[in-house]
Amino acid sequence: MHGSARGLDSWEPVVPYLLDEFELWVYARRGYAPSETPSRPKRFADDVRDVQGVLAAAGGQAHLVGASYGVTVVLHAARSGLVGCLHDLEAMVADEPDVSRWTGIGVPVLLMHGSETWPPMPATMDALAGALAHADRKVLTGHSHFATHTAPALFAESLRTFFQAKS
Repeated sequence: MHGSARGLDSWEPVVPYLLDEFELWVYARRGYAPSETPSRPKRFADDVRDVQGVLAAAGGQAHLVGASYGVTVVLHAARSGLVGCLHDLEAMVADEPDVSRWTGIGVPVLLMHGSETWPPMPATMDALAGALAHADRKVLTGHSHFATHTAPALFAESLRTFFQAKS
């Protein structure tokens, strides 16, 4: 799931590093081209329904990867038993800050963020790691919130390692 700053092209730097090993489905969230603009303000429930539609088209089960706002979408979707990979948590700042609501997520989760990511995201990652029973951590040294663009090979290798360990 892409974040809010960009759309479908957000994953372009990372995709080439994963195509040799994984079937990738990248889609534009509602309101980002070429998707339609919603007629009302979006809710996380709308994004989760869209994720469920993409997963159904992809065969039903998948590793979900989110960046920025997409992370919170993945968290909401992970409640249905999907493997998730989370990178930074910018959206958590605007979302409900109580991370205890995620304690029921029982699937493996990779919490990945850059060492140079600004507050309050690192503290939120720490709190989330404490709330998730099956969380692994990965800090991308020298990178910020935009590691998908500044370190796509490192980002992809971190995903690959996590997926291989959890599959």
